[in-house]
Amino acid sequence: MKFEQREDQGTRWSSVAVLSLLVLNLGPGILRAELRFDRPTIEVGEVRTGQPLAQRFAFVNEGTEAVEITDVRTSCGCLKSRFEQRAYQPGQSGTVAVEVHTLSQAPGPHTWSARVQYRQGSAHAEALLQVRARVVAEISVQPAALTIVADSAVSHDICIRDTRSHPLVVRAVHSSSPRLTASLTNPGQNESRQKSWRVRISVSDDFPTGRHEEAVIIYTDDPAYRELKVPITVMKRQPQRLAALPNQVTWMAAPDSPLPAQLVRVRDRDNQAVLIDRIVADNPAIKCRWAPGPETMATVKILVDSRLLKEATTRSAIHVHVGKPVREVVTIPVGVVMGGE
Repeated sequence: MKFEQREDQGTRWSSVAVLSLLVLNLGPGILRAELRFDRPTIEVGEVRTGQPLAQRFAFVNEGTEAVEITDVRTSCGCLKSRFEQRAYQPGQSGTVAVEVHTLSQAPGPHTWSARVQYRQGSAHAEALLQVRARVVAEISVQPAALTIVADSAVSHDICIRDTRSHPLVVRAVHSSSPRLTASLTNPGQNESRQKSWRVRISVSDDFPTGRHEEAVIIYTDDPAYRELKVPITVMKRQPQRLAALPNQVTWMAAPDSPLPAQLVRVRDRDNQAVLIDRIVADNPAIKCRWAPGPETMATVKILVDSRLLKEATTRSAIHVHVGKPVREVVTIPVGVVMGGE
């Protein structure tokens, strides 16, 4: 099979690690550090994968005019942030809360950053907040976060592994949506502890169209891991004529090791010949080629250059633009976990 056509594009926001609060001139006017954070960098110490990691950064508006927070930008998708309100009067205090999804983090030291952008009139500034911790991996949940793109009912598995001599027992699983079911495929017994557990995630056929942020909670008997939260993004679309097999691709490998190519078939439900116009990758580390066949299908070859990955866990996607027999875009989620089993 000869791969004749190639297309890849991608952009990625890169973060800069800084040790203290920064104020940058982002537009017209220069603004002093009107928002003063007591601790712009928080050292957490050791944290286990799967355990909650949430911190609050307290600040005060030391200026003589009101300050408005316009945005909080995080260094990766594993970090969520929120703030109480947008406008703060002189002397008024507030907090910025951040939460790290530790299940997706590789073992070792980490620095997570949140950039607080704010303005006073036409002057703009930015404050950099950081959480530092050393991640210890005793258990793994793969995938640690799941994106499901579907136009009909579909299922995926999540695997929980425990490397300790006395592994945990999964007691129950729960989903945030009644149309997203979660169930144990190998429930086991309490007196027979297992090293691994599998949870089947199923999207119902009547799941509403659009993008939905859901979660699956895994409950265990281990006090250190009472609840393991797995974010689930469901992208339900109208039924399409074209489908990808498999409909998502994941690599798990040791850090800095080469990743083998993976193949995805794109087929037409009416069994007509599939011809691809182009393939667009969201991440520059992902390269794609395609070739016709076998039979009426088209084969997409996906390659990932691990040297270009900025994070241990990467969630991305490729978009296959098909020209014939119909013009449709088939989106295939792509995940890479460096350091996983």
